[in-house]
Amino acid sequence: MCFTSSQSTSKMNGRSIRINRVPATIFAILLTIVLVYFLNFHQEERPAIYGKLRSDNPNRVNLRKMLIAAIQASQRGGLEVLDVARSRQLKERSKGQTDEGVNDPFTDADGRSHCVMKQGLQRIFPRVRIFSEEDKEHCKESHSYDLDPTVLHETAQVPDVSVNAQDVTVWVDPLDATKEFTEELYEYVTTMVCVAVAGRPVIGGYPQPL
Repeated sequence: MCFTSSQSTSKMNGRSIRINRVPATIFAILLTIVLVYFLNFHQEERPAIYGKLRSDNPNRVNLRKMLIAAIQASQRGGLEVLDVARSRQLKERSKGQTDEGVNDPFTDADGRSHCVMKQGLQRIFPRVRIFSEEDKEHCKESHSYDLDPTVLHETAQVPDVSVNAQDVTVWVDPLDATKEFTEELYEYVTTMVCVAVAGRPVIGGYPQPL
């Protein structure tokens, strides 16, 4: 076997193998161009995706950013609920009775989910009013997370618009169906976030049931 070239020659089993450096050089140049283009393209693309999530005015709220945060808050809260369910250390107590006269239980899962969800949202949106069903619960540590745009479905049509933070209200239910949770009826259990702008609901975020 031989490659016709007089520029480089080596011997193997008594046969001469001549390697043509010109095609190799051309290939190396083309590969370099492709790599430079690829790296530059992605460096320009990433700020376009992540930049909008970092540079907002605290007095303004981007609704796309809010939806991402609502979904992530629900997911993070759900992980806390799931962890308590697996440990079976519910630390259940009663908050009293509902209007229907049914016991209204509270568990460690309610408290942990509340802290993760509300504190995580509050850190990202410090000027937004956020109410949780478990607002009386004291959080011992501060929770936060970074926004991940990939939680949105690729076909989701989300308006990239901003509104005044003072017009936004967020409601958090850190553990919906606590009674069912204590009875291990997990198919009814979830975590939820609702967002309203000027009194009109515009966003809802929740993960799959446990």
